[in-house]
Amino acid sequence: MDRERRKQTCFHYTGLPGFAGNPDVCKAGVDIRALVGGPDAGWARRMPCTPPYRPGDESVPCEKFRAHTDEEIDAEEAKIEESLAKLMRGVSQCCEAPIDESQVITSGPHKGHGPRFCSKCGKLDHRV
Repeated sequence: MDRERRKQTCFHYTGLPGFAGNPDVCKAGVDIRALVGGPDAGWARRMPCTPPYRPGDESVPCEKFRAHTDEEIDAEEAKIEESLAKLMRGVSQCCEAPIDESQVITSGPHKGHGPRFCSKCGKLDHRV
């Protein structure tokens, strides 16, 4: 998401409700579906959290809306850059130790799939 769009997106936004496991309630506790009129009210085209994506979409006011600050956006971008640098070096996010890929599939249609762990502490290595 570009910087200008992030400035117009609510700090509490957790993603489209119900999509890919996203909650119906934002980080501020607002039930997004209820705010826009319920699940049958065309809620996907009426979001209180983000600027309109398409012509005809509308913005619904939310009393808890809070835009991201420049400092928050800078911090998020720095975190992503740091994570990508670790990924490129092949080290874990937690201990910066080499990644254990012993359980990654090495052949067949799912080649490259599988968990990656920190070789130092054993935590599953989660990426950004």
